[in-house]
Amino acid sequence: MSFFSERPAHPLPEPAPPGRWPPENLLPGVLAFEAILGHSYAAAVAVGRPRCYPSGFALTLLVRLRESPLSHDVRSPDGHIPLDTTRFPMSFRSGFRPGMGATESHLPDDVLRVGVIFPDGRSVTSLDADGIGTGGEISLSISGGGGLRTWNYLLWLSPLPPPGRISLLCEWPAKGIAQGGSKMEADAIIEAARRAVDRPTFLA
Repeated sequence: MSFFSERPAHPLPEPAPPGRWPPENLLPGVLAFEAILGHSYAAAVAVGRPRCYPSGFALTLLVRLRESPLSHDVRSPDGHIPLDTTRFPMSFRSGFRPGMGATESHLPDDVLRVGVIFPDGRSVTSLDADGIGTGGEISLSISGGGGLRTWNYLLWLSPLPPPGRISLLCEWPAKGIAQGGSKMEADAIIEAARRAVDRPTFLA
């Protein structure tokens, strides 16, 4: 036996915490995938176009409203344009701040909730403080915004999931969207991440 074969097996060390956003030096592997997570007469929420990297994957979250959030009385007496805020997909963390003593039973109905469950049961939601999921093992970063009836968000999830099926969930009570969602294959994400190309190599 060689020196190396005689050494006891040890688990691999945990990788260094990945960045909170997709790496800028890589071109991702892209998948053809889209799914409606929830819809009603008032709104629709969908995800699509996964961009996959060795350290995680990004999804585009699309939010569409049927009605304009502008009220019928366009200007208030002081000259400001009044907005019906209950028709906006409130900012995931400015409309509701986790860790401030609120619980699920006290969540405002107009807060759009989005969640992801990995095949091994680990999960993270848009309501988790600082975007850290169960056991601090998944991070979710959100950016984006929109206008009157169209909102686009970037969801960045890290690390990559294990093989199996990922559950994508959403709920938006104020818009009549009950908890529901869709599934996507984690194996396809893992394979697409292998196709990520270093940008300097690509541009050489």
